[in-house]
Amino acid sequence: SSGINAEYGEGSLLPMSLNEECQPLTYSSKLTTYLKTLIEKGSKMISTVAPAVAKQSSSGSEWPMYKSGKSNKVWIYKDEEKTEALEGLYNDMVVVYPDFTSSNSFTWWYTNITAASLNS
Repeated sequence: SSGINAEYGEGSLLPMSLNEECQPLTYSSKLTTYLKTLIEKGSKMISTVAPAVAKQSSSGSEWPMYKSGKSNKVWIYKDEEKTEALEGLYNDMVVVYPDFTSSNSFTWWYTNITAASLNS
């Protein structure tokens, strides 16, 4: 009989946790090993990425990715002057969202996700 091998996994490539000890390379290394195992089994993986970027760490400092997006004005903004980003909550963290209707935002997001993925 023909069937589909499916594996389910959930995680984050980017340091979205408020835990200061979170190291994206630690998870990425595990992800690389996991993907190699899937390939050896003949399985496939579909990955989803939540497009939310945390504003601050638990110490109150801005996350580097947030700072980068802020300086490139890639967020969805409440105002035309792009001074106040639209905020939401994700896992009890205040987050902002890239405006994918802007080619600048799309390029910024793609560049950052690619860089995080290649660091594994």
